[in-house]
Amino acid sequence: MKKFVKFTGKTGKLICSDDPSNLEIGKVYEVITQTNLGWQLNYHLKGEKGEYNAKWFEEVKEEELK
Repeated sequence: MKKFVKFTGKTGKLICSDDPSNLEIGKVYEVITQTNLGWQLNYHLKGEKGEYNAKWFEEVKEEELK
């Protein structure tokens, strides 16, 4: 099952995350993979290089995209 998330624009320290300045606030992204670092979950997003802290996103249900 595919996972979709919306970038909220809220960010924090960039420890173990890439700079989100290339992401668009309010845009929905598809999560390709997740990396669990123990203290932080990172998303790898379709069409974007790098990985981003999951706390910067809110989950979107697939049926909401239709």
